[in-house]
Amino acid sequence: MAPRSRHGIVSAEAAADLQAVTRAVRAAPAELARLLDATAREQLSGVWGEELGKRPASGAQQKFVLAEAEAIPNAAGLTVTTGDDWGHNAPLPRIYEFGTKNRDKTTTYRRRIPGTRRTTSVTRRTRRQLPERRAQGWIAYPAANATGARVFRMWAQLVHKVTHDWMEGKLG
Repeated sequence: MAPRSRHGIVSAEAAADLQAVTRAVRAAPAELARLLDATAREQLSGVWGEELGKRPASGAQQKFVLAEAEAIPNAAGLTVTTGDDWGHNAPLPRIYEFGTKNRDKTTTYRRRIPGTRRTTSVTRRTRRQLPERRAQGWIAYPAANATGARVFRMWAQLVHKVTHDWMEGKLG
Protein backbone atom coordinates (compact mmCIF):
# COMPACT_ATOMS: atom_id res chain seq x y z
CA MET A 1 0.00 0.00 0.00
CA ALA A 2 1.46 3.37 -0.99
CA PRO A 3 1.68 6.09 1.65
CA ARG A 4 -1.23 8.48 1.48
CA SER A 5 -0.89 12.22 1.77
CA ARG A 6 -2.24 14.29 4.64
CA HIS A 7 -2.36 18.00 3.82
CA GLY A 8 -0.10 17.34 0.87
CA ILE A 9 2.70 15.81 2.98
CA VAL A 10 3.29 12.05 2.97
CA SER A 11 2.50 10.52 6.34
CA ALA A 12 4.09 7.35 7.70
CA GLU A 13 1.00 6.84 9.88
CA ALA A 14 -1.14 6.41 6.76
CA ALA A 15 0.54 3.24 5.46
CA ALA A 16 0.42 -0.07 7.28
CA ASP A 17 3.74 -1.28 5.86
CA LEU A 18 5.54 1.88 7.01
CA GLN A 19 3.95 1.50 10.44
CA ALA A 20 5.40 -2.02 10.62
CA VAL A 21 8.88 -0.73 9.69
CA THR A 22 8.59 2.02 12.31
CA ARG A 23 7.58 -0.50 15.00
CA ALA A 24 10.51 -2.75 14.04
CA VAL A 25 12.96 0.16 14.30
CA ARG A 26 11.59 1.08 17.75
CA ALA A 27 12.07 -2.52 18.91
CA ALA A 28 15.61 -2.83 17.51
CA PRO A 29 18.62 -3.15 19.84
CA ALA A 30 20.38 0.13 20.61
CA GLU A 31 23.47 -0.76 18.56
CA LEU A 32 21.37 -1.52 15.47
CA ALA A 33 19.25 1.62 15.99
CA ARG A 34 22.40 3.80 16.05
CA LEU A 35 23.69 2.12 12.91
CA LEU A 36 20.33 2.60 11.15
CA ASP A 37 20.19 6.28 12.13
CA ALA A 38 23.71 7.00 10.89
CA THR A 39 23.29 5.18 7.59
CA ALA A 40 19.83 6.55 6.86
CA ARG A 41 20.70 10.13 7.80
CA GLU A 42 23.68 10.09 5.46
CA GLN A 43 21.85 8.63 2.46
CA LEU A 44 18.42 10.24 2.84
CA SER A 45 19.78 13.74 3.48
CA GLY A 46 21.38 13.62 0.04
CA VAL A 47 18.04 12.86 -1.61
CA TRP A 48 16.26 15.58 0.39
CA GLY A 49 18.97 18.14 -0.39
CA GLU A 50 18.88 17.19 -4.08
CA GLU A 51 15.11 17.80 -4.23
CA LEU A 52 15.44 21.12 -2.41
CA GLY A 53 18.17 22.12 -4.85
CA LYS A 54 15.74 21.75 -7.75
CA ARG A 55 13.51 24.50 -6.31
CA PRO A 56 14.10 28.05 -7.55
CA ALA A 57 15.19 30.15 -4.60
CA SER A 58 16.55 33.62 -4.04
CA GLY A 59 19.83 34.13 -2.20
CA ALA A 60 18.00 34.88 1.05
CA GLN A 61 15.80 31.80 0.66
CA GLN A 62 18.89 29.69 0.11
CA LYS A 63 20.48 31.09 3.26
CA PHE A 64 17.46 30.86 5.56
CA VAL A 65 15.48 27.89 4.21
CA LEU A 66 17.91 25.61 2.40
CA ALA A 67 20.90 25.84 4.74
CA GLU A 68 21.80 22.52 6.34
CA ALA A 69 18.71 20.68 5.13
CA GLU A 70 18.65 17.04 6.14
CA ALA A 71 16.47 13.98 6.56
CA ILE A 72 16.53 12.69 10.14
CA PRO A 73 15.36 9.14 10.83
CA ASN A 74 14.28 8.37 14.38
CA ALA A 75 12.27 5.81 16.29
CA ALA A 76 9.05 7.71 15.55
CA GLY A 77 9.63 7.72 11.80
CA LEU A 78 11.34 10.23 9.56
CA THR A 79 11.69 13.99 9.85
CA VAL A 80 12.86 16.15 6.96
CA THR A 81 14.17 19.54 8.02
CA THR A 82 15.38 22.73 6.50
CA GLY A 83 18.21 24.44 8.23
CA ASP A 84 18.35 27.75 9.98
CA ASP A 85 21.12 29.17 12.09
CA TRP A 86 18.63 31.42 13.88
CA GLY A 87 16.91 28.93 16.17
CA HIS A 88 13.82 26.78 15.74
CA ASN A 89 11.19 29.50 16.07
CA ALA A 90 12.99 32.30 14.28
CA PRO A 91 10.74 34.28 11.95
CA LEU A 92 13.11 34.59 8.96
CA PRO A 93 13.05 30.99 7.67
CA ARG A 94 9.26 30.89 8.08
CA ILE A 95 8.80 34.20 6.22
CA TYR A 96 11.06 33.13 3.37
CA GLU A 97 9.24 29.79 3.07
CA PHE A 98 5.63 31.05 3.29
CA GLY A 99 5.96 34.70 2.25
CA THR A 100 4.35 37.81 3.69
CA LYS A 101 0.85 39.16 3.37
CA ASN A 102 1.68 42.84 3.02
CA ARG A 103 4.69 43.38 0.75
CA ASP A 104 3.99 47.13 0.55
CA LYS A 105 4.32 47.76 4.28
CA THR A 106 6.63 50.67 5.01
CA THR A 107 8.84 51.40 7.98
CA THR A 108 9.75 54.98 8.79
CA TYR A 109 12.68 55.93 10.98
CA ARG A 110 14.93 58.89 11.68
CA ARG A 111 18.54 58.99 10.58
CA ARG A 112 21.25 61.56 11.20
CA ILE A 113 22.55 63.54 8.26
CA PRO A 114 26.32 62.91 8.04
CA GLY A 115 28.46 65.77 9.34
CA THR A 116 25.58 67.51 11.12
CA ARG A 117 23.33 67.10 14.14
CA ARG A 118 20.18 67.28 12.06
CA THR A 119 18.04 64.24 11.33
CA THR A 120 15.81 63.35 8.46
CA SER A 121 12.90 60.96 8.10
CA VAL A 122 13.53 57.86 5.97
CA THR A 123 10.82 55.54 4.68
CA ARG A 124 11.66 52.04 3.45
CA ARG A 125 9.53 49.23 2.04
CA THR A 126 11.03 46.60 4.30
CA ARG A 127 9.03 43.62 3.02
CA ARG A 128 9.34 44.27 -0.70
CA GLN A 129 12.06 41.62 -1.16
CA LEU A 130 9.99 38.88 0.52
CA PRO A 131 7.90 36.46 -1.55
CA GLU A 132 4.10 36.71 -1.77
CA ARG A 133 2.12 34.85 0.89
CA ARG A 134 1.54 31.20 -0.06
CA ALA A 135 0.10 28.64 2.37
CA GLN A 136 1.73 25.72 0.52
CA GLY A 137 5.17 27.27 0.91
CA TRP A 138 7.68 28.03 -1.80
CA ILE A 139 10.54 25.57 -1.29
CA ALA A 140 10.40 22.93 1.46
CA TYR A 141 6.72 21.98 1.33
CA PRO A 142 6.62 21.47 -2.46
CA ALA A 143 9.89 19.51 -2.17
CA ALA A 144 8.40 17.31 0.56
CA ASN A 145 5.39 16.62 -1.66
CA ALA A 146 7.62 15.67 -4.57
CA THR A 147 10.04 13.45 -2.68
CA GLY A 148 8.12 12.21 0.39
CA ALA A 149 7.05 8.80 -0.92
CA ARG A 150 10.52 8.21 -2.42
CA VAL A 151 12.24 9.01 0.89
CA PHE A 152 9.93 6.68 2.81
CA ARG A 153 10.56 3.83 0.35
CA MET A 154 14.32 4.38 0.55
CA TRP A 155 14.13 4.47 4.36
CA ALA A 156 12.23 1.16 4.48
CA GLN A 157 14.76 -0.43 2.10
CA LEU A 158 17.68 0.88 4.18
CA VAL A 159 16.16 -0.52 7.37
CA HIS A 160 15.81 -3.91 5.70
CA LYS A 161 19.32 -3.91 4.21
CA VAL A 162 21.14 -2.62 7.31
CA THR A 163 19.24 -5.00 9.61
CA HIS A 164 20.02 -7.95 7.33
CA ASP A 165 23.72 -7.04 7.13
CA TRP A 166 23.89 -6.49 10.91
CA MET A 167 22.31 -9.87 11.61
CA GLU A 168 24.85 -11.57 9.31
CA GLY A 169 27.67 -9.81 11.15
CA LYS A 170 28.79 -7.68 8.25
CA LEU A 171 28.21 -4.40 10.14
CA GLY A 172 28.95 -3.16 13.66
